[in-house]
Amino acid sequence: MGILLALYFSYIIVEPIHKIRYILNQLGKGKIIRINENKRKDEIGLMKDSVNNLCDSLNRSALFAAEIGKQNFKVDHSPLSDEDILGKSLINMRDDLYRSSEIIRQAQNIAKLGHWEYNINNASAEWSDELFRILELPTHEVADKESVLMEMIMDEDRTKYVKLKSKCISNKDSFSLECRVLTAKNNIKYISIVGQYIEGQSEHTDRIIGVIQDITIHKNAEAAITIKIEELKKINTELDKFVYCISHDLRAPLSSMLGIVLISTEDTEDELMKENLNLIKNSILRLDGFIHDILNYSQNARLEIKYNEIDFDELIALSFEIMDTRRINRNNIRFEKEIDIQTPVYSDKSRLKVVLYNLLSNSFRFHKPSSQQPYVKIKIKQDNENTMVSVVDNGIGIKSDIQPKVYDMFYRGSEMSDGAGLGLYIVKETIDKLGGSVEFHSAPEEGSEFTIKIKNTLQPIY
Repeated sequence: MGILLALYFSYIIVEPIHKIRYILNQLGKGKIIRINENKRKDEIGLMKDSVNNLCDSLNRSALFAAEIGKQNFKVDHSPLSDEDILGKSLINMRDDLYRSSEIIRQAQNIAKLGHWEYNINNASAEWSDELFRILELPTHEVADKESVLMEMIMDEDRTKYVKLKSKCISNKDSFSLECRVLTAKNNIKYISIVGQYIEGQSEHTDRIIGVIQDITIHKNAEAAITIKIEELKKINTELDKFVYCISHDLRAPLSSMLGIVLISTEDTEDELMKENLNLIKNSILRLDGFIHDILNYSQNARLEIKYNEIDFDELIALSFEIMDTRRINRNNIRFEKEIDIQTPVYSDKSRLKVVLYNLLSNSFRFHKPSSQQPYVKIKIKQDNENTMVSVVDNGIGIKSDIQPKVYDMFYRGSEMSDGAGLGLYIVKETIDKLGGSVEFHSAPEEGSEFTIKIKNTLQPIY
């Protein structure tokens, strides 16, 4: 009797408890197992119901998490109670992932950027929604995505794509390509493809991940810019021809006129006639100077920089020759030069000649007539990085209120100025072209000092 009672209790109590304990152990390992049959209404039956309810709850949570993993953020889920930490956490995770997904989707839409993944083992591909929009395809209605992309890439670029992708796989490297595609709506687009080889946990999970961006707008803009550049080149060529005509066809008659005026001045004794001829001479010189300034400005703006070793003594002498040609008075004005150059200077000889001429001629032109010892000095020295050229005078100086305007085009700051107001403007533009700088200090009735600074170049640049 005792044995039968023991067997009965084992069947009724011990075995169900062992089964419940087994199921709970399996739940701890992540495996969900329900108790299929439960017809008991006692405490053991209630325990079985509780275990089944727990299994059902965990199963619903697992299914909910699986849908989130598939980015199905519309799936609904309700926590079992206010104390259901797992349920609330899963809902929060769904909402956070949805917000992040929306941010990424909107960012890709704005940037016209889609991501893709290519499985090397089975040659299958996955695309983001934006990539479907770029290629103007119905979303998720493409089975063999890689073949579709290959068909869309235009012939001459398709070969490049195949070679680059094959090389990426064989070298386990990355690749990039800009190419044209013919979309599903027969529109030609430019896209940029970038891919990176990613090693999986096994060779069967190796893949390429990357992005494809619609760069059609940028490419069209580049093409428009190229056309504009070609148009500007044509205009510049025509302008260069025009400037050439000015420098030769107009200056030649002016030189002839000047020669006739000088001869006529020597041949006449009539003071009134000499005065009128002198006015004509000065007008011719001003016009010739203006044409010369325009030519210098045009050449500085359009010609490439040519680097040669600079002989500053030669450039100063050439500047004086031009001043003599333009009848700039240097009489009774002491000229001094200090050249302390330790290493050769390489720069654009023609441009530096223009700069030195304008600075020196201004110093001579705007000397102070009342000064007993007028002078013009040029000082050239070097440090480790730059060569500095300073032109100093004790002339009339520049008033403080007009100093900010001295580099303006056509600005004439003194009644003594007989030029077009281009000299210092050309100096500034030329030094900027050479990658240097220019600065000045000046005080009325005391004089001015202009300093240009150019980088030391130890050898010619070709």
